[in-house]
Amino acid sequence: MACTTEDGVADNAGTNDDTSSATEDDWSDADWDEWEREGFYIPPSYRESQNAKKKPAADQADLTAADNVVADEIYGADTPAWEADWCEAREIDKAFEFVEDLMRVQTRNKETAEAQSQEKERLSPAERIFGVYELCENVLGHLPTKDIFRLRGLCTSVKTTIAYSKTLKTKLFLMPDNSEKPV
Repeated sequence: MACTTEDGVADNAGTNDDTSSATEDDWSDADWDEWEREGFYIPPSYRESQNAKKKPAADQADLTAADNVVADEIYGADTPAWEADWCEAREIDKAFEFVEDLMRVQTRNKETAEAQSQEKERLSPAERIFGVYELCENVLGHLPTKDIFRLRGLCTSVKTTIAYSKTLKTKLFLMPDNSEKPV
C-alpha cells in the first residue's frame, strides 16, 4: 500500500514495486486487512463494492443493483450501500455513548454509602452493556435481533429503553424513560 509524504509525493522507500499509481480499486484483501488492523472501520459493503470492480461487468451490475435496493429501503434513494453501513455503525456508537453518559450522571448523583453500594450493583450490567458494544464493533455495526432484546434487558437497570427502526432492526436508539438526562 503506497504512502504519501506531507507534500503529497508517493513514498515508496524500501520497496521494489511501483505502487505510486495504486488506488483503492487496486487494493487486495491484504491491503484492507492492514487498514482494519490499524483501527480504521471499513464497511463490509464498501470493501465488497471495491473488490467487485475487479469482476466481469455483468457481475458488477448484479452486485450494484442488490446493494442499491438495500440502501434505498433503509436510508432512501441514491444512498451507496457502504455509506448506509457507515451511518448504521455511527448510530450504534451514539446509542452506547448515551448509555455511558447516563451511567456517569447516576454515579455523580449517588453520594451516600448505601447509594455507592447500589451503584456497584449497577456496574455489572453496565459492563455487560459495554460487552455488547464490543460485539457491535466486532461485527462492524451489525447487531443481531436477539442481541437487541438482550441489550433491552441489560439497560433496564439504568432506566433506559430501546426502540429499533422498522426498516433496520440493527439500528439502535436509546431513549430515557424518566427525567434523568445526561449533562
